[in-house]
Amino acid sequence: MLRPHALETTLLACAVVMAAEASAGQQITRDAWSVDLPGTWQPIPRAEIEAAKRVMVSDPSKIVYDACFQRDNHDQPFTYPYVTVQRMDYDKIGLRRRPSERTMRKLVNELSGFRIKDADEMLTDEAKTILGDHELGSASFDAERKQFQVHNASMMVAGVGKVRSVLIGYFGNEAIYQVLYCDLESNWDDAAAAGERAAIFDSFQLTPQAAYRELGFFDLGVGKLIGVVGAIGVAMVIGWAIKSALGTNKRSKEYDFPT
Repeated sequence: MLRPHALETTLLACAVVMAAEASAGQQITRDAWSVDLPGTWQPIPRAEIEAAKRVMVSDPSKIVYDACFQRDNHDQPFTYPYVTVQRMDYDKIGLRRRPSERTMRKLVNELSGFRIKDADEMLTDEAKTILGDHELGSASFDAERKQFQVHNASMMVAGVGKVRSVLIGYFGNEAIYQVLYCDLESNWDDAAAAGERAAIFDSFQLTPQAAYRELGFFDLGVGKLIGVVGAIGVAMVIGWAIKSALGTNKRSKEYDFPT
């Protein structure tokens, strides 16, 4: 029989092992991409994702949410922090096929300082009320990786408070993929949260079939940039405000995390 102090030591060791198993990573794989998430994260049900998109976007076909994830200790969808993976097919946003590096640079330059009012025809009236006339932060482009990042992105979300986010976009072979991490301003500088989001972004990658290919690109005229930039910008800001669109007290009777 274990003595009291030995029993306590054994229980503590078991708790440590169980905590480590709970936080162990998991790889999420889709047709076009993969990402590593903490073991304590779960996918948000598809029905909840589509319902939120219908509330926010006037033409839902332009922006596809491949998947959304959040921590599994919440019983409401889109509780911060959460991650969304968005896909925008080139042919749905005004590009005939993969853009050249020159066009990518133009798009990213235009994305810096993008304002909601520049593409409000893509939003529902409810989304306009929630978002106001928000302006994105600065954007940078990584030519070697065919990636862009939006920096200093934050906004006041109705019914929620100040939200911050990081977005990294990937120019693929047939679409732009955007990974968006959103959290409350009050949680942003927490060391564990910062390490968590860095690990998520570091792990995300497109499959070889979905990744950008150098052959067969084209240049987009300046006059057509606005529609593409609008789609990218709108996809980002609706990602921030999904929680507000659903209602801070909303709880679907059908909502349950898949196992």
